[in-house]
Amino acid sequence: MLKHFEELSIPEIAELTGLDTGTVKSHLFRAAHKIRECLRDLRKKA
Repeated sequence: MLKHFEELSIPEIAELTGLDTGTVKSHLFRAAHKIRECLRDLRKKA
């Protein structure tokens, strides 16, 4: 949400959340991967 809708940078997100930038990147990568998987599953059902 912070990255895509609020358009915050990774360092800004890290500062707001108290996480390391690497951790923020990791969370973003995993979330994007999960979304891609869900979309792939939806396409298969259609």
